[in-house]
Amino acid sequence: MFYGATNGGRTAAVLTSFITTCKRLGIDPFAYLRDIFERISTHPGSRLEELLPDNGLLRARITPTT
Repeated sequence: MFYGATNGGRTAAVLTSFITTCKRLGIDPFAYLRDIFERISTHPGSRLEELLPDNGLLRARITPTT
C-alpha cells in the first residue's frame, strides 16, 4: 500500500490520523487547516504547540463538525 509513491503509505497514515483526531475533538479538519495557514506566518515559533488541534484556544475559533 504505497498510494502511488514510496512515502504514500506514511502520508496516508499521517492524514488519516490528523482527520481522526480533529473529528474526535469535534473540529472540522478543513476549517482547522485554514485557520492554521492564516496564523502560522505571524505566530511565534516558540509557541507552536498552541496551534495543535487539541488546544482549547483554537477550538473556539473553528467550526464544529456535523
